[in-house]
Amino acid sequence: MLGSSTQGGLWAASSAPPRAGLPPHQQYVVQAVTPLAGDRHVACHGLAYPYAVYYCHMTGRATKAYAVSLRSLRGGGQPVTVAAHCHLDTSNWYPVLG
Repeated sequence: MLGSSTQGGLWAASSAPPRAGLPPHQQYVVQAVTPLAGDRHVACHGLAYPYAVYYCHMTGRATKAYAVSLRSLRGGGQPVTVAAHCHLDTSNWYPVLG
């Protein structure tokens, strides 16, 4: 549905936690931030359903995408790489109540 790599350089980036999972309540420090090329990304968010449901959407020009490498403050283990999308303009979003 997204096309192919021959139709404009399609490639995937996602978070890469260790296969065994992450320890609970772990604190991390940002080790490196790498911008992802282009301005047309698809972001997918998990939704709260009793089964796997994802909401995916094009991010457009009002976002920037990055690969962020995180290192545990406790030491040990390999760095964790996560995909991050930063929204540059949230002025039209529904305000948070509270």
